[in-house]
Amino acid sequence: GNGAFVGNNIYSTKGVSILNYSAIGNFNERKGTIEFWVRPDWAGNDGINHYFFSSGALTDDLSIYKTAANNLEVYMNNPNVAMLRYDASGWSAGQWRHVAVAWNNQTSNVTLHVDGLSVNSSSTPFTIPAQPTFVIGAVSPANQHYANATFDEFRISSIPRTSFAFMNQSTYTLASSEQLGNGTKYWRVRTYDGDDDRSEPGEEAASAWSQYFILNIDPTAPSIG
Repeated sequence: GNGAFVGNNIYSTKGVSILNYSAIGNFNERKGTIEFWVRPDWAGNDGINHYFFSSGALTDDLSIYKTAANNLEVYMNNPNVAMLRYDASGWSAGQWRHVAVAWNNQTSNVTLHVDGLSVNSSSTPFTIPAQPTFVIGAVSPANQHYANATFDEFRISSIPRTSFAFMNQSTYTLASSEQLGNGTKYWRVRTYDGDDDRSEPGEEAASAWSQYFILNIDPTAPSIG
């Protein structure tokens, strides 16, 4: 998609645009992952705070932001420390970046991923209180330190994901054991929780099968007439 600009509109056309959303049923403070694509309208060395995500109950119960010291930071109010930092001073305005933060209160693990790579992790015990809301694009509850960035594919899940290496793959292979006489291959897909890391009662280990996907292969070699 094209994404959506979030923050204090620097083009002076629409004013402030942030998302204040209910966390009830949408945020698991015990374990989960926040991931998103972000395209900042600023350089990483601008020396200004830009909040991507902040909890709604109390400032910095959980925050993900670019600091005035030009670090990408994951901050938690309990234990009141910057859990993780990553140097973002080299980021360029207008360049897409992928950011993911995974946490697991049971194992005291927090991991920061940037552009598909794990760049920092912490084993410091932490607690995230239950949240009534969360804010995307500013710090809560003051609504300041705007993200001033375009977001896309923002996802919050209840699974602490461990790898985003697939983002750096340039080729993919699709295999099928079924082939029709005319060279058409087909398959169905579904998601499966192989590690059984479900966090809520009633979550399914495997989804329903999808519809059939068909790939028509043309074996004819190209030619110049």
